[in-house]
Amino acid sequence: YHDIEKNVTDQYITCLFDLKQFDYIKNIVALIDEQYEIVRKLAVAALAKQSDLILLNIEKQKQIIKQKIF
Repeated sequence: YHDIEKNVTDQYITCLFDLKQFDYIKNIVALIDEQYEIVRKLAVAALAKQSDLILLNIEKQKQIIKQKIF
């Protein structure tokens, strides 16, 4: 009985950790989207580089890939 209880507890903690990690990554993607819009406006005004937009897009794609792992 004790082993089953321990296994269930371990699984619960693992699932909870995965959910928290998923939410964290989701928030990061949302922040990157906000940053992208700001940098896009700056790039249109020639106050930022197009490469900055590309780097933000790459970072967003990396986070989305991490999200799919969970």
